[in-house]
Amino acid sequence: MKTFSIVKIGYTAGIYGCSGEYFNLYITNGDKYKSYIFEGIYTNGQYIEPFLKELGYSEQYQSQPYSQLKRKDIKGWNIFLENELLKKLKTDIDVLNSNNS
Repeated sequence: MKTFSIVKIGYTAGIYGCSGEYFNLYITNGDKYKSYIFEGIYTNGQYIEPFLKELGYSEQYQSQPYSQLKRKDIKGWNIFLENELLKKLKTDIDVLNSNNS
């Protein structure tokens, strides 16, 4: 079964309010699994969702509490911008869709 979930994990705030929102993208295809963290502002994967649906992945809704993140909280995370993640997915998705493990 090919599924994906986009879950908001937190946000950062600057002087004038929200400065970034952080999401975790989970993708599964049978026993294969990938996870990515991406940053957006006023987005929830609006470009990633149609791309995955076009490839036959169905969205599985998940909800979790989230809160404000400080810069020290996200230090060291491998964070993509949504457009960067979309480019990476176009190459990584072949691994998930292949029959080889």
